[in-house]
Parts: sequence; structure tokens; C-alpha cells
Amino acid sequence: MVQNHFKINCLLVLRPLLFTILFHQLPAAFIAAQPVVLPQSPVVQRITGGNGQDDLVSMTVNWRGDIAAAGNAVKGNNGGQDICFVIYDTRLDKIAERHIGRKGDDGAGQIAVLPDGRYVLAGFSTKPGGTAKTRSSYFGKRDGWLLILNERGETEQEVILGTSGDDAFEAVAVTPDGEIYLAGNSDKKAWLVKLNAALKVVWERKIRYHQLEPEATAATLTKDGHFFVVGGVE
Repeated sequence: MVQNHFKINCLLVLRPLLFTILFHQLPAAFIAAQPVVLPQSPVVQRITGGNGQDDLVSMTVNWRGDIAAAGNAVKGNNGGQDICFVIYDTRLDKIAERHIGRKGDDGAGQIAVLPDGRYVLAGFSTKPGGTAKTRSSYFGKRDGWLLILNERGETEQEVILGTSGDDAFEAVAVTPDGEIYLAGNSDKKAWLVKLNAALKVVWERKIRYHQLEPEATAATLTKDGHFFVVGGVE
């Protein structure tokens, strides 16, 4: 665990040890409890997708109970792989489905809800945009891509960050006042970024674990303002 004056905690866990570590942190009552047998069929299920290999990788719930899910559609509408963004109401009736992308392959990471009810999505993009407002923003290979989407799934704002190397955002967390914390990977280093509510970079840091190459995969914020990041090292 690493802690500095930015109040960042970076927890890098070796993959072979991950389940052992989590198991020993479970309360004794949970370990001793008998397993609950669930029905073999889900209560409700929904299928969405096109002709290619599509998957949903992250989901969240807004103040109204609407469920938003984000993933990837291999056969995108914008060139290459697109981000697939779907919103369902509390009965799992579809409110909206969007395919979001620039000219190359684009991918989704974690999704969260902003205090004003909009969604924030972390991901990546590999090419400049066509008609996007940020079409001139492209740094090379994969770039970190942050999207702000309204409650109908329409893109309202976006931020592109990166280097000439390989960069991508994997996780996002939001404070009650709208500040955004991002975790991802940049040029074989764990990449942490903080944005203010106006989407301006407050700070960013890239971390290596000794001489090994870390890979950040998920993150969360605690109530006392600490930013925890988990992943693996090679």
C-alpha cells in the first residue's frame, strides 16, 4: 500500500494471491453460513447485441432506479469496435441503447453516476473522432477516454487524455461534489488521474511496483477521501 499527500492508496495484489487474501478478510459469520440455493433460472433476463461478439462489462443504478450498463460491440457503427451503452428502467424495459465510437476501436471500462444524475464512463479510444468535438484530440495508439452521458444515454461531454504510448481508463469513482477519480494504465504503469467538476485535470500520477509492471483494473473511493486501486503485476 502506498500513501502520499494526495491521499492515494494503491493496493496492488498479485493475482495468484487475490482469492486467498479476500477469503481471510471475510467475517467468521459469513464463512460459517450455509450457502443459499438460488433458482436455476433468472427471475428476469434481457439480451441485447448485434451480429458480432458483444458484451457488457460494467453497470450502475441512478437515483430513480434506472440501470445503466456499458460494454463493447465488436461490429460497431463508427468503425471498429464501439462502446455499447444501454439503460433499463426498474422493470428492465429498455429506455435507450447507444453505440458510441470514433473511427477506430473504442472500449468501455467502469461506469458511475454523477451527483446531478448523469453517467460518467471510463474507457479508451484508438483513433481521432470524425464529427466529435474532440476530433483533434488524439495522442497515439490507445488514449484514455472519459464520457459524460445524460439520462437518455446521449454524450454531453468528453475528455481525451494520453501519451504517444498505450493508455486506457479502466475505473472511475465520483465524490459527492462531482470530482472524478480515474484509474487505468499508461505505458506499462498504473495511471491515476483526478478531475474537478469542470473536467479539468487537478493532478495525475503514474506508478510502478518496484521493477514490475502493474495493471490497474478497479478502484473505489472511501468516505474519508482515500482512493483505492486494485490490479495485478507482471
